[in-house]
Amino acid sequence: MKNRYSCADYGWPSLQHRTVMAVASDLGYSGIDIGIFEEVTHTKVSDLKHWREKSARINRDLNNMGLQCADVFLVPSVDLSCLTASHPDPQMQSEAIRIFEIAALFARRLKAPGLTICPGVVHEGDTHQQALLRTSKALRARVEIASFNGLELSVEPHWGSLIDTAERVGDLLDAVDGLSLTLDVSMMFFCGMSVEEIASFASRTRHIQFRPGSRDKVQVRLKHNQIDFAPILSALDQASYQGWLGTEYVWMEKWGCDQIDVTEESRQLLKSLKGEDLPSML
Repeated sequence: MKNRYSCADYGWPSLQHRTVMAVASDLGYSGIDIGIFEEVTHTKVSDLKHWREKSARINRDLNNMGLQCADVFLVPSVDLSCLTASHPDPQMQSEAIRIFEIAALFARRLKAPGLTICPGVVHEGDTHQQALLRTSKALRARVEIASFNGLELSVEPHWGSLIDTAERVGDLLDAVDGLSLTLDVSMMFFCGMSVEEIASFASRTRHIQFRPGSRDKVQVRLKHNQIDFAPILSALDQASYQGWLGTEYVWMEKWGCDQIDVTEESRQLLKSLKGEDLPSML
């Protein structure tokens, strides 16, 4: 496996976007994950109205910093129950697919290998099976749109989603041909999945995000990490994984993610993934 390393641009929300790219390049990354989280990231859902101009500016900055777009992560609403493939309201579904179609054009222009989205939740009045069937149908349409634009589509399991266990992750992947995973290691660990369960999805993973964590915290300093990354890296190698190895230290006022020095921890995590000064756990 030839390793390429990316980090998330939404780790530095207070910096200008081109400055974030300069930081990523200075830290030693060769790729960056572009987040579109409603109106809270550098690239906003409202920016997609002008996706040609926005993608041109980002491409210019990427080229200037010697970076590639490793992924585009679309979260149309920070309320993770809204504008998703699981929503029972047809109007909400229609708006979500409209945004997704434009995001696919944007991602294609950035030469991203694929798009990451959230899977949605089980809404009030739904059984899990009903939510799974609705979501599967909606995701099949998104897989087709992504494929038409030369992109792969992956979903990221998260706390409170309809795929918050290993069994449920497998059920959704089995139900949607062409769908893959963005493997957020710390989030899946936080949801209660074992390292062995996380590693078992290596062959179905399109993109991966490493971040030190624990059972009660999504994000911790590297020296406090409770997740053994080694079996996951080994499983990726055995699966001939060709994607990026992403790191996802973030700064946000949620899950205690505002208590980390994103720059320094990102530097240390990158060195660890590269095998430099590895802590004893890895």
